[in-house]
Amino acid sequence: MNKISNIYKELTEEEIKKIILENFNDKLLNYNLLKGGLFNTTYFLQFENNKKYVLRVGPINRHLLMPFEHNLMNGEKYFYELCKKENIPVSNVVVCDTSKKIIDRDYMIVEYIESIVMSEATLTKKTKKLSL
Repeated sequence: MNKISNIYKELTEEEIKKIILENFNDKLLNYNLLKGGLFNTTYFLQFENNKKYVLRVGPINRHLLMPFEHNLMNGEKYFYELCKKENIPVSNVVVCDTSKKIIDRDYMIVEYIESIVMSEATLTKKTKKLSL
């Protein structure tokens, strides 16, 4: 995450609650900001029913974006749909809201996949040698 970027901004607790109330019937146990991402602000969400999700929120100051960047979340959702048709494993999109009615930013919620952020992944010396 790039906290000094002109397009990055964390959500307030109130904004997160609005998104949760709009999209879920279960009680949110906790949420935390995830590392990584230069474009979106990303949160891990865990609910009382033990379901886990990732909430990605689009940038602020959209006037600073390139024209093709204005519809990236819808494009990503479409890409996932195409991949699923070809049996390619991808994230399962639960919500993709670009209406800006709940908060003044696009957001997407996907089912959580246990993983390591690529920027934090490490390679063993043996793996590094194999990749050369």
